[in-house]
Amino acid sequence: MKIFTRLALISTLLLTLILLSNCKRDEVSGPNFEQIGFNAQPSAIEFIESSIDLNQLDSIMSETGWTENILTTDSFTFFAPTNDAFQELLDNNEDWNSIADIPKAIVTDMLDYHLVKNKGYILKDTFAAFIPTQSFSDFDGPNSIFIKTEGSIRVNGERLVALQDVRVKNAVIHVVDNVVAPIDLLTIVNSHPELSTFAQIFEREPIATNINELLNGEEIFTLFAPTDSAFLDLFTELGVNAISGIPADDLEQVLLNHFVPSSNLYAEDLVASEKLSTLLPNQELTIGESNNIKSVRSNNRIANLVITNGQGVNGVIHLIDKVLVPSN
Repeated sequence: MKIFTRLALISTLLLTLILLSNCKRDEVSGPNFEQIGFNAQPSAIEFIESSIDLNQLDSIMSETGWTENILTTDSFTFFAPTNDAFQELLDNNEDWNSIADIPKAIVTDMLDYHLVKNKGYILKDTFAAFIPTQSFSDFDGPNSIFIKTEGSIRVNGERLVALQDVRVKNAVIHVVDNVVAPIDLLTIVNSHPELSTFAQIFEREPIATNINELLNGEEIFTLFAPTDSAFLDLFTELGVNAISGIPADDLEQVLLNHFVPSSNLYAEDLVASEKLSTLLPNQELTIGESNNIKSVRSNNRIANLVITNGQGVNGVIHLIDKVLVPSN
């Protein structure tokens, strides 16, 4: 009887491993453990320990003591890098020949960026959102991971999820085929589905050359980014059909009027009546607040903050519902 029980357990484990090792990117969901023989779902640790594609992750978590971050958390979402993901990381860094060469502080921060605690489970039907991770930026706030879905999960603008929605005890795991790193403001703009029109301005010459040089420096910014619907309203106002109908010089002034230099201001840091200088000379934005909704005003145009606190490596971004056309 014990032999048959042991064989059944081994068969169940093998089936689970096969499901993971044979998974393809954009697969709709992870294995249903109850359907394939487990009396209860495994813990996140048990899932990682039993998954042959996550051997490197298991070793790193154990050797650095990072496992405690999961053991002491009631609920979380974790983006688990595969063995291939860690190998690619090593291949792209000539200073590291093995995982053991990576400093513990870097490994810890790296794994912290893959962990989202106490924010509800991130599933494949999550709409575009900035979600704070356990990794902290240089600006005293958590680094955001940017999630959006188009039938499958995209992380920071890319399809990185090989196996999604694996529901384990108190958690959801997404197996990713890249080690995820924080992204900059320009990448966020290019990735967000509601900023496609705004992104077109960054591609227009000579704006592209000027703004890329600016954003690739050491400066940090608070960026108020108008949504696509905000630009549609502006097109109607100006009598044009698209960004191409607006002269490049005018567009550059509009763009600069949305950047506040030398600042990393979260929505909760914005104080009513406060004035913020922009990259456009002699232009200021005035902060407002009504019914707990923050706004920015420029040239008597008031824009509400509709999505806030997208933390990037060179600043923070807030989506707004009106284009801030400068007075000149």
